[in-house]
Order: sequence, then C-alpha cells, then structure tokens
Amino acid sequence: MLADKTLLGATLMVTFLSGGTVGYLARDSRGAPAARPYAVETVFRHQLDELRSSGYDAAELDEARGHYEDYLGEYQVWWEQFVESHIDNLDRIDARLAEHLEELGARHRARATDESAR
Repeated sequence: MLADKTLLGATLMVTFLSGGTVGYLARDSRGAPAARPYAVETVFRHQLDELRSSGYDAAELDEARGHYEDYLGEYQVWWEQFVESHIDNLDRIDARLAEHLEELGARHRARATDESAR
C-alpha cells in the first residue's frame, strides 16, 4: 500500500511539474491554452488495470475513473494555486531551461558545421 502511495505521489508530482512547464512555455503562444498532458487513463493506468483484472464491469470502471478524475481535479486546483504563488521562481526556471537549450543548440550547430567542413 505504501509503495502505491509513493508511486502515486511521484507520478502526480512529475505530471503536475511537466504540465506546469508545458503550460508556462506555451502561455505566450497564440490560440487556445495548452492542454494538460495528463489523463486519468494515463496516470491511473495501473490501478484501473488492477480493477479490470479483478472483474470490475464497465459501469464500475467508469465510476472508478470518475473518482480518479475528481481526485486529479482537486490536485489541479492546489497545483494552480502553487504555480500562481511562485510565478517568479517558475519564470526563472523556464528562462534557465531556454538558455541551456539555446547553448546546447549553438554547440550542436558548431559541431555539425565542423563535421560537414571535414
């Protein structure tokens, strides 16, 4: 039971961090806001598969899926509050990632140019 909670906690943390990162990287883009990169079927695949293998029928699985959706929704409210209260820190993290990726891209371009010149 503890391992399941630890796995769930780690999965949720990674999911929310990646969702927040994607959301903040895409926030200035034109168009609709980016969708969160998680779904109940992805986050709780293991648990839903266990219920399915235990013989839960389609209606029971739908009810369980609904409970998991509510659960994720409650976490999403908390996550959004956290993100709003730490926006400056997250902007610095986003800027640092963009800087590192730009440096990596510059090194790659220099290496690729060097190799093509040979």
